[in-house]
Amino acid sequence: MPKNDGVIINISSVNATRPFCRATYTSTKGALDTLTKNVAMRLIDTNIRCNAVAPGATVTPAHLANRKGEQPGGAKMLEYSGHFVYFPGPECDPMDQAYACLYLASKMGRHVKGQVLQVCNGAFL
Repeated sequence: MPKNDGVIINISSVNATRPFCRATYTSTKGALDTLTKNVAMRLIDTNIRCNAVAPGATVTPAHLANRKGEQPGGAKMLEYSGHFVYFPGPECDPMDQAYACLYLASKMGRHVKGQVLQVCNGAFL
């Protein structure tokens, strides 16, 4: 605040708006989306930007364990998700999430405030 400059990037999830995962996970991600917008509104007259990146299916150890049925409740979650997700393409790579963060942190995103950017390869349109 003293410098009147900065960037806040929260990491949310597409499950904030399509809550087919566990209730605690999806509700906290929904709260994070609301917090992101609230902070952005409160800082609107400053040079401090607040946004969020909402990853979709991203190749991580947890995601791979879900696909193999090794994560508690993961198989059931994937069964439910089929009703709510269009997913013909490949999952995202962790670098895809990092690139979104770099965009929001850079001057290219200087006028982006209060947004939740989904990086999901079109699975959650």
